[in-house]
Amino acid sequence: MFAGCQQQQTGRQQQKQQQHQQEQQHHQHNEQHLHQQQQQQHQQHDQQQQQQQQARNSSFPAKVYCSNAKSKGCIGITELNDTLNQERPASVMMAGISCHPKGTSFALLFTDGTVLAMGEELQGGEMTAEVKNGLGRFDASRSQRVKTIAATTGAFAVLLHNGSVFAWGDTTVGGELPTPEPSDCSELIAADVGFAAMTAGGTVYSWGKGIVLPARVNTAAFQAASIWAERTCFAAISTSGELAVWGTSTSSAPFCNEGFTSSDYVSFQEVKDRLSSGVKMVRFNERAAAAARQREATATTQTSWELISWGDPEAGGVAPNSLHSVAKNGVK
Repeated sequence: MFAGCQQQQTGRQQQKQQQHQQEQQHHQHNEQHLHQQQQQQHQQHDQQQQQQQQARNSSFPAKVYCSNAKSKGCIGITELNDTLNQERPASVMMAGISCHPKGTSFALLFTDGTVLAMGEELQGGEMTAEVKNGLGRFDASRSQRVKTIAATTGAFAVLLHNGSVFAWGDTTVGGELPTPEPSDCSELIAADVGFAAMTAGGTVYSWGKGIVLPARVNTAAFQAASIWAERTCFAAISTSGELAVWGTSTSSAPFCNEGFTSSDYVSFQEVKDRLSSGVKMVRFNERAAAAARQREATATTQTSWELISWGDPEAGGVAPNSLHSVAKNGVK
């Protein structure tokens, strides 16, 4: 009798377990079905949005307008708009425009990484065949996208996220890459007269007519941490804060070249020793430069700042004494 009761109890427990398992399976099935429905709804919503966006894009054909049809910067705009209407996928939109204030051409960037140009042909308005093959074809599946577009007075350079660099335009202001060509670059900048690029490891490239890097750059003793460019000058600041400068000039006084000397100018060599460490930033105008240097604290002095200038005294090559006392508290 006792054994029979145990068997009945065991049977009821098994039935409850089976019923519980069935309920769990039913609940899991319902959850999976609900999740699949939600996924399908999301996918349908995304597809509808994409279709609506494509419909809007198709309703408003892409077109570039130029405010002054007689300007050299508008040369080739008809051909450019033809390319947009014939070759641009509806999902690809314009992402930006690059130009130089003194230039006569434009570079147009699109969301798929395509770059097109218009304007005065020899001043950046016409890409070379190599650049066209690499950048000037619409391709929504393109894996390498543009990181930076920089412009000189007559040329453009493009840095991709994979570190490769393209250039076109007037070769006297950077339209042709140097030899060896830049590779694995992480930064690209432009002055009026040329370009500079830097790798993550601190190797510096610079090109343009008359632009020569100082011999100490790209040596074991000088690993660049940042690069600067303005007007006709370039600079690199090393990991230890040492400053190196180079460039050219549209006048007779290329003050930003390290070897330049003049009885009328303060030369870089006169201030070089003070710029061997702690430099945080540098700025250039057309005839002079100023660098901000942070002096480290010692046992008897606090951390302070120093403003060091060189070039034409009449253009800021000599900082006034009153400025030194103000600058020591910090420079922005």
